[in-house]
Amino acid sequence: MKPRKLMGVWLDTSKAVLVTLEGNSTDVKTLESGIETQERIEGETNQSGRFGNQFVEDERARENRIEEMETKFLGRVLKSVAPADQLLVFGPAHMKTRFEKLFEKEAGPKPNLRAVEAADSMTDNQIAARVREFYGKDTGIPAQF
Repeated sequence: MKPRKLMGVWLDTSKAVLVTLEGNSTDVKTLESGIETQERIEGETNQSGRFGNQFVEDERARENRIEEMETKFLGRVLKSVAPADQLLVFGPAHMKTRFEKLFEKEAGPKPNLRAVEAADSMTDNQIAARVREFYGKDTGIPAQF
């Protein structure tokens, strides 16, 4: 019988840490998001106004660019977790809920989404330990390295 492939994903706007548990092995990978929230757009300048120099930015266009970058990043994460049997998603930012919505819309075979939880910023070792702890109740995998 093939061992179950269990995954945990810690999501933030800067990166996703993917932890895979298969048998007794633990694999940790990091996907950088590449999302620039303080991006300098060519052609943006100080605009003169009635009250002196003011920086005018098209806020709507900036929000759309960030949303598009987030969607592309979450699509990459979704492809990375596709081979898993079960999935845990957690993290400190809004990305986990955006991922959950995208995950629910995804058609075709996908892992069983066990939980979406809030979590503080963590190191890679803490993230791996949290995933082992979450699945340890079901698999007997120890919660320590």
